[in-house]
Amino acid sequence: MIELFVYQLRFDEPRRLEEAFHSLMDVEDLEACSIEPEEQSLRFLAPSDLGGKLVEQMYHLGGLRWCSRHPIRPGPGGRVLDRSRSA
Repeated sequence: MIELFVYQLRFDEPRRLEEAFHSLMDVEDLEACSIEPEEQSLRFLAPSDLGGKLVEQMYHLGGLRWCSRHPIRPGPGGRVLDRSRSA
């Protein structure tokens, strides 16, 4: 099973956030993606190698001010749980 990570990125302006979100819509192996316009942030779920490449691309486009990455694991019934929570 491929280990997935949740990436959370924050941008310095709404235009950069929108560009990043639209660029992710064409990525086939991306598991999930959500945008939070009020916080100028987006989250996506991806394997480490893909996620790292995507973050690097967004960094080079400009406007990325913060990024975090956290591993996740499937819990009972296939639910996705944060590693810090018990199953």
